[in-house]
Amino acid sequence: MKINKRMLTALAIILGLLFIGTYYLIIHRRLQAPRWSLSSATLPIDGIDRHFSYYIPEGISRQPALVFVLHGSKGTVNIMRYLTDYEFEKIASHRKDFILVYPQGFDRHWNDCRASATYRAKRENIDDIAFFREMITYLSDRYGADRQAVFATGYSNGGHMCLKLAYELPEAFRGIAPIAANLPDVANNDCIRKDRPVSVLFVNGTADPVNPYNGGLVVLKGDSSRGRVYSTAESGQYWIDLLPGAPKTERIPYDAPRIEHFRTISEDGRYKVEVVSVKEGGHTIPLRRPAPYLPGFIGATNRNLHAPDLVIDFFENLK
Repeated sequence: MKINKRMLTALAIILGLLFIGTYYLIIHRRLQAPRWSLSSATLPIDGIDRHFSYYIPEGISRQPALVFVLHGSKGTVNIMRYLTDYEFEKIASHRKDFILVYPQGFDRHWNDCRASATYRAKRENIDDIAFFREMITYLSDRYGADRQAVFATGYSNGGHMCLKLAYELPEAFRGIAPIAANLPDVANNDCIRKDRPVSVLFVNGTADPVNPYNGGLVVLKGDSSRGRVYSTAESGQYWIDLLPGAPKTERIPYDAPRIEHFRTISEDGRYKVEVVSVKEGGHTIPLRRPAPYLPGFIGATNRNLHAPDLVIDFFENLK
């Protein structure tokens, strides 16, 4: 059978429609409301209504822990859930020992420690510390959450907010786990540091094009207003230096390639500082099943490491 140009054009159109339809189904299925439904609440902070969502598993234990999961710049609660493939809900539903909390940043940002940042949350000096205090009180008073087992993890701007919580509210947080975030250097840090030990887990990619693994200027799509940060090693060392007694450091072996994991434990065993370096990893959340569309400029996502399991295991071992 002779194939003419019209047939080739028709075939190309059909194949294109099939590709678009398949891609749409993948995206649509991922964005569909999962079986874990969230509750929502609003708290007035300095005259501003602040919103958060939370998930309480059926049959949850008495005095559950609190785990906050913070979105990145220009993010939302639903975007963070999407980027982590709803894995935190899945873990919470299985373990039944923590309330999962997704707070919403002001104008989709957090007022973290980077002094030079220009987004509204920073320009207007939004009191995110008060927001977290009030969320902890709300969930403790209503659901009996354990105030001695409060944790926070976050991605990018959310990771930087976790670092601020450890700086300024260490008495309230048992541990934090920033992803794709380093400490701002001293000239770019406007946080009020209490210099108290907190257990910290860093998860950073060595090829991160936004948050430089080896320190330097944070650049996001040409915007360098977020200023300079320390290296991942220096960021971890700050918290190691605060550990009481004579800390001990060990290397954690991994079967998976391109993962380097070091753990430092305080002499009394109460605090841990862990640094997980993802070789060739980008400005992403390591995940077995990453989101089907991520912008190319943020780099590669490692599928050998599953950040939600890593983070929750880290928190569980601190209780």
